[in-house]
Amino acid sequence: MSTTFAVAASMAMAAPSTAALTPPNIDALLSVDGAVSHVGEFSPEVARLVKGAGIAAKERALASYWTPERMRSARPMEKMISATTVKELTASSRASRPQGEPFTVPPAAPIELAALPAISSAATDMTISSTQPLYPIGHPVARTIGKVFFTQKGEDYVCSAGVVNATGKSLVWTAGHCVTTLDANGKRRWSSNFTFVPNYHNGSAPYGHWPALIQYADSNWVLNNDYKDDVGAVLMPRNSLGQRIQEVVGGMGITFGQPLQYTWAFGYPAGSPFNGETLWKANSPASDAGASIIYMENNMTGGSSGGYWLIQFNGNTGLINGHNSFVLDTVPGRMYSPYYGLATKNFYLSVESLTV
Repeated sequence: MSTTFAVAASMAMAAPSTAALTPPNIDALLSVDGAVSHVGEFSPEVARLVKGAGIAAKERALASYWTPERMRSARPMEKMISATTVKELTASSRASRPQGEPFTVPPAAPIELAALPAISSAATDMTISSTQPLYPIGHPVARTIGKVFFTQKGEDYVCSAGVVNATGKSLVWTAGHCVTTLDANGKRRWSSNFTFVPNYHNGSAPYGHWPALIQYADSNWVLNNDYKDDVGAVLMPRNSLGQRIQEVVGGMGITFGQPLQYTWAFGYPAGSPFNGETLWKANSPASDAGASIIYMENNMTGGSSGGYWLIQFNGNTGLINGHNSFVLDTVPGRMYSPYYGLATKNFYLSVESLTV
């Protein structure tokens, strides 16, 4: 019997887009070793919503396009890949073990956290292993993680993502396939109308809409569609107040070269039985799948891709050491991630100092 894998997030073909955000140093920001980049763009429909100049006009255009109703209706699209592809990858003798000395960046608090109302929400009774943490607005996890919405080939899709501590204070961390994928003809496509909504909850955007300035994906993901390198990052511009995103919401720490250990996963699953409207959490030990791919017991569905995995989690902060990448349709309740070794470390180091 053949086996297939399903990508646990939004995947589709891209549409032509216009109205890119282009800072003066765009060439330097696009030229990054070990990563393939693409300028964030608006589709013609969203470009027509931009009234005036500057980032505030683009924030308003995104908020006008991504209404609560449109955000709720944005859908994950699970892409199936053949068992042969993944079997060849995970059959490698390379174990997912530490490579060199561990490298760790600690969590970072925001410069000043504005007082915001708490979220009122009742827990959902579902016969699944994941749980709703029901964090109030402003909780260190809730404010650093959120949903990303984007358009591909005229359709609206959704993933999860989180702010990672970086010297440039402008970096959102996600899965590579949340920023770029291949269409049915094997052509590389990038997302347009990309917006990050920190602390998303039931259609609300308490920290606003953050457009993608530049999208980055690990070069091996782009060249080979290799799931051990399914890693992406998005450079955010300063908001209309001149603030960088990490200054507003903080950033989780990140670590590489660690032995496998107990893990907490977060994300916004949108595929049944979930609806994508609230944050969910799963926790279990991480295990080795081989060839720099790891897994954990985590039954989140499409839309959760890019949601970070934390180790050494203390209830408020932890260290990103994986993310929701793909699921195996024949093994319900198991989520896979790239192992955060040398290759992922190099990708992070190539983009973490970028800022505008």
